[in-house]
Amino acid sequence: MVDQAQVNSANGRAESSPRAMARSAAELMHDVLTLAELQSKLLVVDCQSGLRKLIAPAVCLGVGAVLALCCVPLALTTIALAITESTTLTASQSFGIVLAGALLVALILLGGAILYLRNSWTLLDRSLTELKYNLQWSKEMLRRLSRRNSSATPESLRTSLD
Repeated sequence: MVDQAQVNSANGRAESSPRAMARSAAELMHDVLTLAELQSKLLVVDCQSGLRKLIAPAVCLGVGAVLALCCVPLALTTIALAITESTTLTASQSFGIVLAGALLVALILLGGAILYLRNSWTLLDRSLTELKYNLQWSKEMLRRLSRRNSSATPESLRTSLD
């Protein structure tokens, strides 16, 4: 018994073509599902990071909008009256100057917030880059799998698997 040859279940033959195709497809689906899971986790991290980056510009935008709408009536009235008393300008001229100054400050705050948001808008860059790479990889694997199996004959499969 010791000198008898070992016999495996395939009896010396390579794995059948449908079985090899099924195994390759199953492995590919497992890899695609793993990539999809990682892609979703990266999307969550990117969204959290993006929300943290939006807090400061949103606050500036809110403060600028409130200032533009309200113009801090009491402080602006006080400044206008001080200009009227210390110069030869009329009250309406003084109020116009103060209003223009307040609107200028509000526009500077709003413009700064908008520029900051426009230049730093990278909310989903990592996720989109990874998605692009994952899609390219999946297409390449499917192309290789179809090329390998479309031109494969049972004889060529046996030699390639050995």
